[in-house]
Amino acid sequence: MRKRFSSSHSGQVTVEFAFAISIFLLLVLTVIEGGRLMFTWTLLSDASRVGARTAILTTTTDTTTVKNAVVNTAKWVPGLTNTNVAVTKTDIGGTTTTLNGAYTKTRETDTLTVRITYTFNFLSGRILPFTSRAIIVETDMKAEG
Repeated sequence: MRKRFSSSHSGQVTVEFAFAISIFLLLVLTVIEGGRLMFTWTLLSDASRVGARTAILTTTTDTTTVKNAVVNTAKWVPGLTNTNVAVTKTDIGGTTTTLNGAYTKTRETDTLTVRITYTFNFLSGRILPFTSRAIIVETDMKAEG
């Protein structure tokens, strides 16, 4: 003969299940958000490299071309625009200049830097204690001649 749970035991099982499922769902949500964060960071890192490579080419003389290369490479990143991308030039003396529009570069003495500043928004902002995280990636390359 089987014993049935008494009413006090079935309530205990329900409460234990509620605790266990809450912890499990929080863990799953954290893994998903962590994956999205790493995916976004990887895309931005790759886009920064592509932008720096575009910037050092002898045929590139305008920051719009560089910024468009970055945005097109990271097209899966929502909300990324040209305003998130900064291009700077450092000469052999260590002087850094922020570039905007047309620019010139000197072969092997100038270093061009592409910096992407992006705010990653978590989808689970109402559940987890954080809603956004700043991602900053930067790539430096010497100018080609």
